[in-house]
Amino acid sequence: MSRKTVILFAGFAVLVLAAAPAKVSVFLDTLGFEDDVDIVIEESGHFVVVPEESEDGSEAKVTIIDLDAATGAPLGITAVLDPVLGFENGVDPMIMHPTMSGTIVLIPTESEDGSMAGIHVLEVDATTGAVMRSEFIDLGDLGFREDVDGTWIDTPSAAAFFPLESEDGSVRGIIAIDIKSGDLPDVDFGGCSLLSKDGREVCEENIQVDWLPGLADGVDGACFNAVCVKGVLCTRLIVPVSSAGGNDLLLVDFHALDDCPGCDHPLFLQYTSAKTVNAGGATPTDFPGFERDVDIFVSAGECVDVNQILVPVEGPGDVGDVYLLNSDGTADWVLSIDGGPGVPAIPGFQTGVDIVRMCGLGGASPSRLVVPIENAAGTDADLWIVDFATGERLASAEANNPNLVIPGYEIGVDPFRWSSGFVAVPTEDSDGEGTLMVFNTDAILVGAETYTDFGFVRSVDPIVSPVPPFYPMFVPIMSTDGADADVLKYPGPPPAFPGLSVEGMNDDLTFGTFEWDVDVGLIHNASPGNGYVYLPEEDDTGESARLRFEPFPTLATLRLIVATKELGVLPSALYFILAGTGFKEFEFANVLGLETGLDLASGRGPIVLTDPPGALAPGQDADTDPTLGWDTATDVSGGPLRAPGYRIPVDHANPFPAPGSIDYVLPARGRVTVDVFDVGGRMVSRVYSGVQGEGAHRLTWSAVDDRGRNLPSGIYFVRVRVGHAQGVSKLVLVR
Repeated sequence: MSRKTVILFAGFAVLVLAAAPAKVSVFLDTLGFEDDVDIVIEESGHFVVVPEESEDGSEAKVTIIDLDAATGAPLGITAVLDPVLGFENGVDPMIMHPTMSGTIVLIPTESEDGSMAGIHVLEVDATTGAVMRSEFIDLGDLGFREDVDGTWIDTPSAAAFFPLESEDGSVRGIIAIDIKSGDLPDVDFGGCSLLSKDGREVCEENIQVDWLPGLADGVDGACFNAVCVKGVLCTRLIVPVSSAGGNDLLLVDFHALDDCPGCDHPLFLQYTSAKTVNAGGATPTDFPGFERDVDIFVSAGECVDVNQILVPVEGPGDVGDVYLLNSDGTADWVLSIDGGPGVPAIPGFQTGVDIVRMCGLGGASPSRLVVPIENAAGTDADLWIVDFATGERLASAEANNPNLVIPGYEIGVDPFRWSSGFVAVPTEDSDGEGTLMVFNTDAILVGAETYTDFGFVRSVDPIVSPVPPFYPMFVPIMSTDGADADVLKYPGPPPAFPGLSVEGMNDDLTFGTFEWDVDVGLIHNASPGNGYVYLPEEDDTGESARLRFEPFPTLATLRLIVATKELGVLPSALYFILAGTGFKEFEFANVLGLETGLDLASGRGPIVLTDPPGALAPGQDADTDPTLGWDTATDVSGGPLRAPGYRIPVDHANPFPAPGSIDYVLPARGRVTVDVFDVGGRMVSRVYSGVQGEGAHRLTWSAVDDRGRNLPSGIYFVRVRVGHAQGVSKLVLVR
C-alpha cells in the first residue's frame, strides 16, 4: 500500500538579511505564533526553524533561517514552506541528527478545526538549512493531542514517533517514521508505519488496532532500545493512555532497522501493556490514570539500570501511586501514596509538579526519588524521600520535622536539586504566600524563608547555576496582589538565607510582574565577540508579530535573563543581570509582547545550562527554557485593564443549568481567557480564549470538559482574565 505524499517546493526566499553587526538588533516580520509551538534551533547553531501562524489560524508557514554558527547572527532566509496547515498547541517541530547528506526536520501540522493534519519530513543542508528534499505525510483528520509531543531515538537507526488523536477523540493512532542515514545518495527517508483505530492508508504499513485508549493530557511518551521477539533488537515506544474505557501504559515495538535487511520503514512487531504484563503478578498495576504534566521518565542509567520506567499515576479522587517498571513492563515496585498502615493519606500530585531524581549520593540508598504530593483540595502536602532501587519510603518531611506544615505547591513549579545533597522545595499556602524550604536527602529541613505577601507564579521556576563550587540559586517571586515582582539570589546552599533582592541591588531596575510560563534563565558563553538571543514577539491582537535577533557581548561570566511585563506601560522588557554580582548589565525595553509558552532561545546553544552540563538527549529541543509568554494588553495608560487588583464582574445562574450563560464586563480591550476550575484548583474547561473589546460579553457553556465530556454536578469556579485584571465566581452545577 502506497503512502500518500505531496511534494512541496522549498525555494530560496527573496528577502535576505545581512549579517548583523555587533549591537544592532535585527527584526524579521512573521505571521504570528501558536501557543507553545516553539522556534527550534539546530543544536550546533547552524539554522533555526520558525513555525508561524496568524491569530485566526487562516495562514501558517514554516521559515528556516540560516545562522552564523560561530555567533548566532542571522545570515538570511534559506527556505520557506508556505502554506502549511497550521499547528497544534504545544506540539513542537523536531530536528534530528544529520544523515550522510543533511539534517532531518519533522514538522507536525494541523488545521485550526482539526479536520486536516500531517507531518512534513524535510532533509535540509546541515549548515545552511536549505531544503534539499521534502515529503508530506497526509494524516487526514488523525492529528495531534494538545501538549503531547513526539519523540525520537537515534540508535541503532533514527526513528521518530508521534502519538495521534482526532479532534473529537474518536480515532487514535501512533505513527513511526524511519530516518535512514545510509551512505547511498538514493537511500529513502521518511518511510513510515501507522497503527490506527480505523486502519487508514497513510504509510507503507497500515494496521488497524482496537486497543488504543485516548492519550493522557500533557503526558509525553518516551522510547528506548530493547531486545524483543526472539532476540530481535527493537525500538520500544512507551505511550501513557487514559480514557473512561481504561488507563494503561502501552509498550509498542518496532524493528530496529539497521538489523532489518530490506526494510524501508519501521516494521511493527508487537504491542503489550503494563496491565497485561503484570496481570496476576505479585505487584499490582492498576494504572488509574495520570496527572496532567506529571511526566513518566525512562532511565538511561542515571540512577539505577538502563531502560527502567518511572511512572507517577493518579486516578479518580486523586488516588496516587508511583511505579518502577523494567524494560519489559514488569513492575519492580509500587509505592502507594494513598494511605495504608503507617502511611499518611495525602493521595495525589499537583499539576505539573514532577518527581525529582537524585543519583550518586552514596550510602545504602545512593539513588533516591524526591516525591512531592498534595491532597485534592490543595490544603495539605508532603515531601517523601524514596529509595529508587526498592521503592521503600525512607523519609517524610512532615514526619521528620516536628511542627512542620507543607501547605501545598504552585502549579508547575518543581522541587529541584541544589548541589549534591540538598533539594529546594517551593511551597505556597492557600493565600498565595510562598515559602522556600530546603531539605537534605533525609528530608531534614536545613533552611527556609517565607516571603511575606509574596509567592510563586504558575510554571515560573527557580533556577540553579551548574557552575561549581557555590551553585547560586535564583528564585522569581511575585506579590500576592500581582503588583510587584522580584528575583532573589541565594549565593550557595544553606545556611545562605535570606535571599538577596536583585531589584534592591539596582536603583534603576523595576521588574514589573511575571506571568505564567515566563521563566528566568542563565546563559554562559566565554567565546569572544557577540552572541544572539532570539525572541518571538507578538502584540495582544496577534496582528503584529516578529522574530527578534538581539546581540549581546559574550564574556567569561554567567548572566541571568529576566523577562517581565511592565506595570502601566508597554512594551515589555528583557533584562540581563550579572549573576555573580546581581547588577543589571543592560536591557531591551521595546518588546512588542509575547505569545503564551514560546521559548526564548540562543543561537550559541541552550539558554539554560544542564546539570551536569552534557549533550542534548534525542528529541530534546536545543532551545531550552526560559519560556516567555503572557497575554499582553492594549491599554498603555495604566488604566483598569493593567491596574493590579482590578476585579472583573462575573455573573451566571446558581444553580447553573447545562447549557447556561456566563456574563462578564471587561474594562478595556485585550486578550481574554475564560476558564473553569474544580474545587481542587484543576482547570477542567477553557470556555474561551481570544481578543474581546471593552464592555459586556456573554458566553454559553454546556458544562463539559475540554474533551467534550459532561462534568458531574458539584462546585466549580469560573475565572475571567485579561491582562492583570481578573474575576472569579463560584458556580454550582446541578444536573
